[in-house]
Amino acid sequence: MRVRAILVLATALAASLTMPPAASAAPAPAPAAVPASYHWENPATPNARTFTQAAVDQLGRSYCWGGGDLSGATYGNPDSGCHPHQSTVGAGFDCSGLVHYALGRANLPMEDRTAQGFSALGSTVSAKEDLLPGDLLFYDSGADGEYEHVAIYLGRNLDNADRPEVVEAHGIKPGSVAPEFQVRIRAYDPGEATLVKRIFTLAPAPTASATVTGPGSVTVNWTDRYATEHGFQIMTGLTFSEVPADVTTKTYTGLAAGTQVCFTVLAFIRSPFAGGGYEQRSDWSNNACVTVPAAYPPAAPGSPIATPVNATTIRVSWTDRSNNETGFEINNGVTTVRVAANATSYLWSGLTPGTYMCFRVRAVNAVGASPWTPGWTCTTTPNNGPAAPSAVAVTTLGTSVHVTWRDNSSNETGFKLTKRQGGTVTQAGVTGPDTTEVWLPGQPPRTQMCFAVASFHAGGQSPWTPEVCVTTP
Repeated sequence: MRVRAILVLATALAASLTMPPAASAAPAPAPAAVPASYHWENPATPNARTFTQAAVDQLGRSYCWGGGDLSGATYGNPDSGCHPHQSTVGAGFDCSGLVHYALGRANLPMEDRTAQGFSALGSTVSAKEDLLPGDLLFYDSGADGEYEHVAIYLGRNLDNADRPEVVEAHGIKPGSVAPEFQVRIRAYDPGEATLVKRIFTLAPAPTASATVTGPGSVTVNWTDRYATEHGFQIMTGLTFSEVPADVTTKTYTGLAAGTQVCFTVLAFIRSPFAGGGYEQRSDWSNNACVTVPAAYPPAAPGSPIATPVNATTIRVSWTDRSNNETGFEINNGVTTVRVAANATSYLWSGLTPGTYMCFRVRAVNAVGASPWTPGWTCTTTPNNGPAAPSAVAVTTLGTSVHVTWRDNSSNETGFKLTKRQGGTVTQAGVTGPDTTEVWLPGQPPRTQMCFAVASFHAGGQSPWTPEVCVTTP
């Protein structure tokens, strides 16, 4: 326990005036070596690993009331019993001084605090038996709401029957010094602590990938597995950059063709204290590497628009967004045609009146093809057929699909149905006049399919209804 009061300052001043200087004080003992056979479960984050190791490295240091700061062991308060004119036990730590020092080594420098002050850090672990290495354990033996002791959970000792252990500066009052009172490792009794706080939480590491997205351009993507991160740091070569929390992509441009570039990502929580740095950080992700090609596939064109020109022709138009295509491909789900570079439209002709057709477009060159434009653009050529049906509804019963519609004409010869499944459009059925439903048994399970209906007679066909989609169970 550490007390900070005016009385302590006054005591220190008095001691400095009345105590004679120590004559050739003995050097401070070095920390005890940790047995080579001691191996604890690996903390989940690099900060937690540094934190626990920094504390373990002080094993055997004397308990010194008020001892320990960011630089390491100190003699503590004047009446700690550790000063050279009082003993030869050397500099040491009290419980909060050990935590203060270890946090600084873990890149979390902060002002000096008591155990009660450190209890404000981190998030509370409600299940006190479900601890992670690096968690802080607080003790309120007086049940008065004041935490007088803090220890660091080390995890299971893998070479000591998986015994859960803690490291702490063990002492009870001024004058409690080594060898009886010192930095020690002891068994942890699950649930013994009054309060458990978790400071280091960013685990596991992100998973990263890199993709060429244009000339000299690479986009890095990664997983966000955290709820509390302040941001992500991306490293490529010797260059570091940061993005805010919840961002999972970053694009790099101006990269030299023919070179391999690699990226790795970590998540961080920034320290709120003076001195900066990261309070917590994950491990670095995998290396995501890609070679910037001298040639690359073209960018996808802008979404196309299908417009009827007459009863037998549809114009498909799009936006050219690439500068290296050798042509464009237009697909209607069955047939693909190719046009030259820099084209922005195509006339799809030879259709029958009342034809319903959907289109998508992509750019191509010798390296490959862009993605198809998203979705489909659909239209129907005009005709002199009967009035179009309406109110199409599609339901399922097992693997059977039930399509219904409203008959709005009085002179149809029958009705036609089309089914679009993925990029393929097929005729699903033909009925006689005055029909308003069709059952289609034996459809594939867990598959989305879309249906359109048109009426027809000898003079032509109505426009197709808008598609209605369903997914079979």
